[in-house]
Amino acid sequence: MSATRRTLTPLVEIIDEMLLISRRIQALTVDIPGMRGLSTVEAMILRHIGRTPGITPGKVAEDIILRPSNASAAIRDLEVNGLVGRVPDMVDRRSNHLFITEKGERAVAAMHQAWEEYYSGALAPDDLEEARAVVRAMGERVRASMMGDDPESDAD
Repeated sequence: MSATRRTLTPLVEIIDEMLLISRRIQALTVDIPGMRGLSTVEAMILRHIGRTPGITPGKVAEDIILRPSNASAAIRDLEVNGLVGRVPDMVDRRSNHLFITEKGERAVAAMHQAWEEYYSGALAPDDLEEARAVVRAMGERVRASMMGDDPESDAD
């Protein structure tokens, strides 16, 4: 085993910290009154549907990088528990669109409250906007690369 410590680039260090923070967020116990706990995948899907009402199950799987069968199973569980609903596509009856229910909104609000309580004070109020801008920029870059867009080639 090597005793030398590898020096991380600033970007790798940021990503490494983000992964650790993400894992800790996922591990938080969220008390949702009258509801069983959600799996990590269910919680991720529920939040995504809340941010993108009308999304199709296939697009959920694509956006969150899940196998369609895994996404479908989690969506079914969310639907059975009254957290999401479906409406058929008006043109293609084989397709449907997902939306979050009031119960689902309460579950997401409980998650957000748990995050606020756990992480409040982690950043000074003056640093929040800067941190949010950096994370959003990284998220936009990741989404663009997932869609096959290369922001670097636009700069040439």
